[in-house]
Amino acid sequence: KRIHHWIEHQVSQTPDQLAVVCEGESLTYQALNEKANHIAHYLAKQGVRSDTLVGICTERSVDMIVGILAILKAGGAYVPLDPGYPRARLQFILEDCNFGIVLPQHHLMSEISFGDCNVLPIDGDILAMLTKKFSAKNLKSAHESRGQDLAYAIYTSGSTGAPRAVLVSHENLVASTAGRLVAYSQQPTSYILLSSFAFDSSVAGIFWTLVTGGKLVIAEPTDGLDAGKFEKLMIE
Repeated sequence: KRIHHWIEHQVSQTPDQLAVVCEGESLTYQALNEKANHIAHYLAKQGVRSDTLVGICTERSVDMIVGILAILKAGGAYVPLDPGYPRARLQFILEDCNFGIVLPQHHLMSEISFGDCNVLPIDGDILAMLTKKFSAKNLKSAHESRGQDLAYAIYTSGSTGAPRAVLVSHENLVASTAGRLVAYSQQPTSYILLSSFAFDSSVAGIFWTLVTGGKLVIAEPTDGLDAGKFEKLMIE
C-alpha cells in the first residue's frame, strides 16, 4: 500500500467530511481527492514517473496539500519549497534537484525564479483548465510507484554546511504513519499544522491526519507564538 492509496480509501469512507482547512477555505475528502487527481493526470502526461522529483512551492494553504497528493498519485516524489525561506536556499534546491517540473501558486511566479523547468501554477485559471481537461478519477496502476521508490525529499537545515536532501521511500512513509496508529491510543479528529511543509515534522501531521479521517488545520506559524491566539484556534 502507498500513502495515497490509504488516503483514497479514507475518501471512500468519509467523502463529505472536512479534510483540510486554512484561513476560511476548506476541502472535503472528496474535493481534495478530485482536485489532486486533475493535477496528477496532467503530471503523468508530462512524464512524471517513479522517483521523478517534483518541486512544490506554495504558501500555507489547501493548495499545498492538493499539490503534495497530486505528485504522489502521479508516481513522483514531492520536494517542498517554502516561499518564506531565503531566496538563496530556494535557488540552491532548484539547482540541486534540476527539476523537470515545479508546481507553484500563480502569484509566486513573479517573485521566485524557477529557471528553465516546466512551471505549472496549481491555482486560479490553470487549475480550472485542468479540471475541464483531465479526469477526476484515481490514476490507474500504470503510473504506480513501488514501495522502495521515493515519496519525498526534504532538505536539512544546512547548519553544518550545504543543505542535503533526505530521501524517504513510500514504504518508510507508510511504516512511520502506521506506527502512529499503534503508538497513540487516540487518533486525531483535528490536527493543527504549525510547522513548515519543508520541515520533516510536517510529514507526521499531514499523513497521520488524512489516513484516519481527521481534519488538517493549516495555521500560520505565528499562531503558535501567541498563547491567546493559539488557545482560540484550538477551541475552534
